[in-house]
Amino acid sequence: MAFETLTAGMTLPEHHVSAPAPIEPHENKIHEDDLARQYGFKGGLVPGVTMYGWMTHPVVEALGLPWLERGEFQTRFAKPIYYEEPAVIRARVSATTSDGVTIEVAAHNSVDEVCGTATMTLFTGAHPSPPLPSEYEVAPVPAERPRVTRAHLESLKVLGTPTLDVTGETAAAYERPLNDLNGNGRISRRGCLVCRPPSMYPFSKASRINSAYSTNRLRPSF
Repeated sequence: MAFETLTAGMTLPEHHVSAPAPIEPHENKIHEDDLARQYGFKGGLVPGVTMYGWMTHPVVEALGLPWLERGEFQTRFAKPIYYEEPAVIRARVSATTSDGVTIEVAAHNSVDEVCGTATMTLFTGAHPSPPLPSEYEVAPVPAERPRVTRAHLESLKVLGTPTLDVTGETAAAYERPLNDLNGNGRISRRGCLVCRPPSMYPFSKASRINSAYSTNRLRPSF
């Protein structure tokens, strides 16, 4: 679907999806049945970053690589979606101007309740300059997680720098990688990196300036 063919009010194809129950223990136990049920939920909660990944699907189908490289988004998670629960992602073009396009997306659970929403935007103006990796300080990730105190955090310049080698296996462990959109190789989904801490919260806002491909090495600093 070409950018020029999008018009305000246009409905994009639905995306039907569900998340399989994790096999390995989850560090955040709210994503496991036992603790989630203690807090009144039906079972383990699908992580917000996974829901976000689902909501990008119709946007990527409509806008392609340009949105992956320089798009922006705002997202909110209002209700949980559970593992193995069928979900439907619906998207609609809310605005088109000479400066860009905005797409509103919603994630619906099995009873058609809206559980997550997102506003995805692509501007057609000048591309932002990518940051220089050399300007980011790095530090090893602690072998054991320290007790968080104000004094401890104030003593650190960098919380830690995990390294992620993007391979087909790495991407498949999170979600199917995107197909080759420009001849440079298969593109890693955002969740491959975002699902590493820090993760997504009930409201998140971000922009991007490039794409990661299989065989890349990513090194985020927190």
